[in-house]
Amino acid sequence: MTPALLLVDLQHDYLTAPELQPAAGVLVDGAATLLSACRERQIPVIHVWTTVHRHDDRRLPHWKTSDRWMCEAGTAGHDTPAALRPHGTDVVIHKSGFNGFTSGELDDVLRDRHCDTVILAGLHVHACVRAAATESLERGLSVFVAADASATNDPVLAAGTRRWLEARGVQFLPTGEILSRLSDRSPSPLVHVSPRDVTRALFTVPIADRAAIADATASARAAWRDWRQMPMDTRAAILKRVAAGLEAAAPALARQMAEELGKPVSHGL
Repeated sequence: MTPALLLVDLQHDYLTAPELQPAAGVLVDGAATLLSACRERQIPVIHVWTTVHRHDDRRLPHWKTSDRWMCEAGTAGHDTPAALRPHGTDVVIHKSGFNGFTSGELDDVLRDRHCDTVILAGLHVHACVRAAATESLERGLSVFVAADASATNDPVLAAGTRRWLEARGVQFLPTGEILSRLSDRSPSPLVHVSPRDVTRALFTVPIADRAAIADATASARAAWRDWRQMPMDTRAAILKRVAAGLEAAAPALARQMAEELGKPVSHGL
């Protein structure tokens, strides 16, 4: 698992709204705990903020209809509590609507860091958190939502949203459970034992992470392009050298297959 933490709309204008469940203080404490733990583990942290401007009004239609200005750039309401402020290598993504993926910048950040998992915290569960979760699923990412670090002002709608997301593979977990899973992020290597003596380990195979797989894939694609551009006689000469090498190594390879796989030497030859 190569995760990234997405903190969604944890800004004063949202946190001071009435009827928030859990209350703003509980929400901020939970998100701060998660944030600190991810920084300690060098997990990428991405702050997704709603940001609107008077000179370029891209508010959602219902905000315009009610003449609502929230999370306006440069105002105190746009800021986030001190415990959640970005620093170091944190990234801030700005959005004007529900979807933090709209600009493409979030896609780039997740891709550059080879992330295959997102951990979501913030508000609202039924709106922007849901949008982040569904967009992440579409991109093939695993999604965890910190249940005690995500809030709503409409618990009935949030409950339906949670059921809908869980049915599609999103996991709602307490912050403690997420941190426990993060503490054991590196899978153990595979151990290959002798087929004749299962107590004897012959070798281990490391589990490649997403970055290693991406590097290997890029290398293979580059080699394939080079191969396609080679003249046919050059390719044929390479294949003949490979064939000659295999024929010369056949007895040793057959013995190795017999030891590692239990294949009869005659079949291996």
